[in-house]
Amino acid sequence: MLAKLNVFTFQRGFPPTTKWWLGHHDELICFDPSAGRVRAFICHDGSGRYARTIYGTLWTALRLMHSGAVTHIDMRSFPLCIVELALIERADILAVKSELEEVLVDVGMMTEEF
Repeated sequence: MLAKLNVFTFQRGFPPTTKWWLGHHDELICFDPSAGRVRAFICHDGSGRYARTIYGTLWTALRLMHSGAVTHIDMRSFPLCIVELALIERADILAVKSELEEVLVDVGMMTEEF
C-alpha cells in the first residue's frame, strides 16, 4: 500500500510530452499518459539495491543490449517486451530515477529537454 504518493512531472521535446513518475521511496513507475502505457518501473530489493525494468518494443530491447546492462528480456505480444536491467546500488530512488531517464533518452523512449 502506498502511504504517500509523490508525482514527478517533467516536460520533454516539442510538442511537449508529459511522463508521470508515480510512487514512493521504494517504488516508482514511469507512466506515459499520451500513450496510456507504463514505460519503466523501479523498485528497491530490500538489500540496498534497485531493480530497473523497462517496458518497450523489441527494437528498444536490442538497443539496450548494446549497453551491457540487460539481465533479462521477456517477450510479450510482438513487438512488446520487458527488459530487466542489472541491479544497482544508490543512496536513494531519485538518483536511480535520473539514471533511468538517461537510459530512456538514449534508447529513444524520451527526448532530451530543450
